[in-house]
Amino acid sequence: MKKLLVLLVLISSFSLASSQTYVELILDASGSMWNKLDDGRFRIEAAKDVLTSFVNGLPDGDLNVGLRIYGSEISALDAGACNDSKLFVELDNGINKPILTNTVQSAKAIGATPIAKSLLAAADDFPTVATKRMIILVTDGEESCGGDLQAVAAELTARGFDIDIRIIGFDLDQGAIDSFKGVGTFENAENAEQLANALDTAVEDIIKNTIFPIEYPFDTNDEAWLVFGDAQGNSSTNAIVEPDYYPVDDSSDGYICAKDSAAGGVWYWLAPLSGDISDAYGLTLSYYLNQSQTNSQFDSADIILESDDTVLNYDTSYNPELDFTSYQVLLSEDNWLNSETNSAVTKDEFMAVLQNLKMLRIRGEYRDGSDSGCLNNVVIQ
Repeated sequence: MKKLLVLLVLISSFSLASSQTYVELILDASGSMWNKLDDGRFRIEAAKDVLTSFVNGLPDGDLNVGLRIYGSEISALDAGACNDSKLFVELDNGINKPILTNTVQSAKAIGATPIAKSLLAAADDFPTVATKRMIILVTDGEESCGGDLQAVAAELTARGFDIDIRIIGFDLDQGAIDSFKGVGTFENAENAEQLANALDTAVEDIIKNTIFPIEYPFDTNDEAWLVFGDAQGNSSTNAIVEPDYYPVDDSSDGYICAKDSAAGGVWYWLAPLSGDISDAYGLTLSYYLNQSQTNSQFDSADIILESDDTVLNYDTSYNPELDFTSYQVLLSEDNWLNSETNSAVTKDEFMAVLQNLKMLRIRGEYRDGSDSGCLNNVVIQ
């Protein structure tokens, strides 16, 4: 789990409040989970321990996580065992770690294995606002209630459900492995360590997809962007100043602006972005700028990427106009310069900065003298 935990610490600083990403965990609590692994532990005990560690390592506020369990309430030989699939933690409250882990730990493994029914039910568990959906099923056996998993996959596709289904088999035999062909992404874990690694991989993938695209529309607030440099007359201290917010025509669409009365320096918009954003390599940074006046223009770096020991500069080919002007910049080494050596940047240098980003700055001042500038719709995608 170490690799995942490091990743989660880094990404927890990103602004993902608008993310509508949902992950539903499905735990197999059938009677066969009392079979033992090679290390002597019961499968159910190992699965509970790994899922508990997994949940506790998730970043608060970035994902919505629910929990469905089958086989935990009705014995496999009793009537109704094939209907024993229940959503214990709903997908509408972020990550409630105490409830998730307590529910996992208290589950009893006594029942049947209604996998097809559980997958169909899980698809309906997601709220309509969910834009990214993942189901992670941890199971130690194949369907035991007559369900057709391939038919389930086809039905979900026909119903328009866009769900990333991850099947993590836990010490499955070949017959069970074969039963999952064509159903999502499958991986068989033979022990607890492999189960932990499979969970790591599944959530790393959805977290990466959650981070990008990053969008800052500024429709209702400044989204934690700051002003860096001599704006507001603080050229001597390079103070960071909260930007003003200006609504447009009293509608929900907005943008941020800053005024500058100083001369001789330059101010920048400072993004609320830091840490490892190496997955942004090859993506496009787009945004809109305007300025209050277009005379007395001067040159300076238009975009700055900075790590602890390296500063990279990018110059656009044109300055913003009085109306909002569109910019698109590829986040790769092409056309970027090392500010210290004024030389072209290599891929390794560019990746090193993305892996340890300290600041991303977008130039807000293009005119020598008092002026104002505005920023809108910043996207990395």
